[in-house]
Amino acid sequence: MITAAKVIELSKQQESAILEFKRQWYWNDETSNDEKNILWGEFLKDLIALANAYIGYVGKKRFLLIGISESDQQFHDIDISKTKELRDIKKFRQKIQGKLEALTNPSLINFDLSIINIDGKNILAIEIPSPTMVISLSKEVTTKTKHIDQGHVLLRRGQKSDEVRTASFDEIELLRKEFNSNTSNDEDDFQVTRSILSTVQQYINQNSSCTIADNYPKSRKDWTTGIIFEIFKLNDVFGDERNDKVFLYIHENATQKNTYGYLKSHGLLPQDLNFLILLTERPKGLKTSDRRIENLKELFETKNVFFIDQFGKTFLYKKCISHYEKFAQPIFVDSLSDEIVNGKSSAIEILNEWYNSQENAIAVVKGHGGIGKTTLAKQFLDIIYETQPDIGVFFIVSSEIIDELEKNARLNQKIDDIYDFYQAQNKRGKSDSTSFTRDLFQLSVDNGSVIIVLDGIDEAIAKLGSKFDVNAFINKISTHYCSNIKNAKILITCRDYFWDSINIKAEILQISLKAFNADLAQTFFAQHFGDSSVKISRAMILANGFAINGQLKDQVTYIPYVLDMIAYLIKSQSETDDNNFAPIIESEILNINLSNDYIIYQVCHRELKKLNNMCVDDQIKLFMNLTASAKGNASLYDVKSLASETRPFIDDSIIEKLKGHPILNCSDNKIYFRYDFFYEFFRSLIISNAFKNHNVNLIMPNSIDILVDNVRFDDSFSNSVCSRINYDDGIIIFAIDLIEKINDPSFVCDNEDTRKRAVSSVFSLLLTLLKNSPAKFDAESCTSMLTDVFKISENTLSGVCLINLTSRESNKPIFNFKGLVIKESTFDNYEFFWDCLIDDKTRFLKSDFINLTPRRDVNPKVFELTFDQSCNTEGIQDVLTSITESANQKQQTIHEKLVKFFRLFFEHGNFYPQKQQYIRGKVFTGELLPVLLKNGVIVDYIDPLKPTLKQYKVADSYKPICRMFDQSTTCIEIDRVARLFK
Repeated sequence: MITAAKVIELSKQQESAILEFKRQWYWNDETSNDEKNILWGEFLKDLIALANAYIGYVGKKRFLLIGISESDQQFHDIDISKTKELRDIKKFRQKIQGKLEALTNPSLINFDLSIINIDGKNILAIEIPSPTMVISLSKEVTTKTKHIDQGHVLLRRGQKSDEVRTASFDEIELLRKEFNSNTSNDEDDFQVTRSILSTVQQYINQNSSCTIADNYPKSRKDWTTGIIFEIFKLNDVFGDERNDKVFLYIHENATQKNTYGYLKSHGLLPQDLNFLILLTERPKGLKTSDRRIENLKELFETKNVFFIDQFGKTFLYKKCISHYEKFAQPIFVDSLSDEIVNGKSSAIEILNEWYNSQENAIAVVKGHGGIGKTTLAKQFLDIIYETQPDIGVFFIVSSEIIDELEKNARLNQKIDDIYDFYQAQNKRGKSDSTSFTRDLFQLSVDNGSVIIVLDGIDEAIAKLGSKFDVNAFINKISTHYCSNIKNAKILITCRDYFWDSINIKAEILQISLKAFNADLAQTFFAQHFGDSSVKISRAMILANGFAINGQLKDQVTYIPYVLDMIAYLIKSQSETDDNNFAPIIESEILNINLSNDYIIYQVCHRELKKLNNMCVDDQIKLFMNLTASAKGNASLYDVKSLASETRPFIDDSIIEKLKGHPILNCSDNKIYFRYDFFYEFFRSLIISNAFKNHNVNLIMPNSIDILVDNVRFDDSFSNSVCSRINYDDGIIIFAIDLIEKINDPSFVCDNEDTRKRAVSSVFSLLLTLLKNSPAKFDAESCTSMLTDVFKISENTLSGVCLINLTSRESNKPIFNFKGLVIKESTFDNYEFFWDCLIDDKTRFLKSDFINLTPRRDVNPKVFELTFDQSCNTEGIQDVLTSITESANQKQQTIHEKLVKFFRLFFEHGNFYPQKQQYIRGKVFTGELLPVLLKNGVIVDYIDPLKPTLKQYKVADSYKPICRMFDQSTTCIEIDRVARLFK
């Protein structure tokens, strides 16, 4: 299944024998039938030629992308509303298959057709796996420009490398030889790389008396005759032939009779077929998949025939897979995806199709907190389990295992493998199942015997930082877990901000969940309230108060978690016969003008009124303590201790009431937040409460972790904090005091790196406040804030920390460092460092520069003394070297141009005046002349005999340059002039 990321990647390439762009679709609903018939021929001709491609492309996937201009490589919406065929992609694909089946030999029916939405534009993407033989026309075809006869072979190679034409006899023969020799070098061509070696190795590990016999394995991959197998002979190390085994793998595309005949005639089958274990792939999505097993049993006369995953589950890792308990969610409304995949926008349908395909081992469901990522993942697992009750399911919640992962990270253990997450969960779990080894785990995932959901990977990204290499993590899944049988399926949920910021390059199915529209909100409430139209109407009225206005008129959306809270409030009203929400709203912490705060206030107020629970702010403070001290997860005993910090006298009845609090869940004598959204909400509340009250004592050591892990410039978390804070001088003063506290050696901090990151987070929060304020956000205002916070004297700053400072918006945090001395500072992954303004007086002293890659189209500029020797510039040495080389090259170029320039004045061994018009008329003098005139190297000259003639001459002090021409030597004067252009 082709993804948006793949289409974007391809759009940056040039057209070739296996890649074609079309700006628009071939026809629309207004096209006449006669013309449409010709355009059908044009379209089919393009597909067939793309499938054959040309010599040298066997084994590589082919792509036809419609909605991309070849000339500018920009995206253009194909407007599916104007072409009826494109409005039902599934039906259209079947129609194309039917036409190709009648038109081609062998039939070209293997291709993928998808509509991909990129930046609001629909692109039609067609992906064709490499054929295994030359495809010819089985009947004639008519296009816009030609009539092509039956039997011809179409290629994409003409005067242009991507031109379609009829192949010559020699080209057909060369192409056939290439197909027959199967010279594919495409790494994702499963026909070449599949093997049962891992399965056999794991069998040997569990049956240590076995070893692979000499001269084995043997294999054959003849795609023309369909003889495709791999065979291992295992001998008993003690010589007991009764324990010998023969493992035979038959590829799904093999011709079974041909393969059997070859094995039989070459004596590769054991005489006693009870020793034979035959393995093959399980057909995807076929109700008659068992028929393959029965056919092989009958042909090979053995009962020991298994699908590869079936053999693994039965004989290798059955004890490692624990029982799956369905989530059985009482309320589920199918969310919609921003990405349209194969004509589908239903998130659950996209996931189901992904699971039943062999494309993309990884799918990511992303979106902001409370939008339904976890709910969707649980529903998906329940659906899979209904059709495959014997599948292994691992639902790994990142937040539950983060402590274990951190412990591993502190021991300098790499966190770059899904197995690390499995192990961490296994250590805290209560399962009676045997633990997988790493190799066995990889095998089970590759075989498709287990499906893994990694819920909330953003927790690991935020908490582990650089100790969790997400790209390495994804790449390892691609190489270790789906490099063989290719049935791996791993579903990841993640906040969109975190996922979009890590620049994953691998092919991954991405689903961006949309908030509910009005119809889905109605459906949600109908599931909650059944036939009670009064309650549904009441819920929708309240929900409209929290709806998010879209860009289009009357377009509103609803956050699922808000709807759930509204449903709770209305149900609670029914139980207490109370039809009013809290009439008087009092809170020193919450901002009731914010919809999230209002909902949470109403929920807590309901608990106070219904159960005589703690007052609203005491409940809020408890949740803040639970967030900061216990990371949102605490035992009931610890909860009592946390509550006593807010309210001195806590009895057991309060704890009992908290067990049923709608914001919390309680199980196994532990309390934790019902949604991960609440964990983030109360984290932002902790920070905003300290800033709002200008109280540095509210920032405790555990609050520093929240700053470091969550605050980024202009992200959702920082904007949530800033929504409760007013931007004024008091905030700047508080930030200065807070940074002073963080830098105080007596303040408990994990390490110096954490201290620096905390300082950077405080300043990033100030920048976010500035951006959201009415004040202008530009280099001048950002620099003013920087100097306010870090200035220690007239032109000196100290302790500046700009770490992980990036932006996806046009407003970029850029500073003017001209004339400033900046010391003992850290610049790490500051995206716009090289955009900042500097001059020859800018100095960096005793500072660290790490991971500062210049942005595209930004040319870094430094001066000789910009970076003092006391600085750590190891992390930017390649940039500095490049700047030096570029400067040297520029100086060399300038030097050459200057020599050429002065030669215009050189005659008879000396410099003579020249007409201004003559000098200005030379194109290359344009960049030189203004500088030379300004600095008095070239001066105006008036000839006494021709006073009206405008002339230039070389100033007397620079006349020694002429020695370069008559003595072929250099001189100090030309070097002095060249320095004017630095």
